[in-house]
Amino acid sequence: MSSNSFAERLLLNDVSCVFLIQSKNEADEPVFAYVAVTGAKLGLFRFALKQPLFDAGMYGDILLTGEGTPSEKDRKYMTERYGFNHEDMQHITLP
Repeated sequence: MSSNSFAERLLLNDVSCVFLIQSKNEADEPVFAYVAVTGAKLGLFRFALKQPLFDAGMYGDILLTGEGTPSEKDRKYMTERYGFNHEDMQHITLP
């Protein structure tokens, strides 16, 4: 196991993709999560997205979660910390 922190591994390109996932919680309220998925788990992650129950933590590292949609502060943090490009992102919305 690597002794590097997750941020260091991300910066060293040991993580292939960061996704913003938007869904609803048990109370039917909107929630979001930024998830970093390694290349080794990317295929499983994409398959799991199509399943009725999805636990992002099983397929990647949860970087940030919240209720509603990401605030401007959240978006700025993800851009500055992880280089996440909100303009070029792939939108993933789960039922």
